[in-house]
Amino acid sequence: MKNDLGLRDIAVIVTSSLEGIDHVVRCIELGAEDYLPKPVNPVLLKARIGASLEKKRLRDQQRELVRRFAAPEVAQDLQDSGFTLGGKRVDASVLFCDIRGFTTLAESQPPEETIELSTRTTR
Repeated sequence: MKNDLGLRDIAVIVTSSLEGIDHVVRCIELGAEDYLPKPVNPVLLKARIGASLEKKRLRDQQRELVRRFAAPEVAQDLQDSGFTLGGKRVDASVLFCDIRGFTTLAESQPPEETIELSTRTTR
């Protein structure tokens, strides 16, 4: 499920009567969000479902923020990788400066236009 983009964000909570930490670890390693021993305590199950839904809400919010502030290619790459940050090491120079009104400007236009504006040279 974790390798399928359509299924990756579905929270799986495993319930089992098998005993031993090895079984719990195996379920988590295979992608389960949580593990509950049987008989299942309904109060604990409700709390685990609530926590899983909150994690999903935060992932959806993260995805929306990336779509809003990153170039479409970057957003898609992050989504495809499950938001794991790997990247590559490069030598680069970076200039930081404070531009009045930049945040308002950046929020009002697509990322590509902001990048174009910030990299434009004047003669």
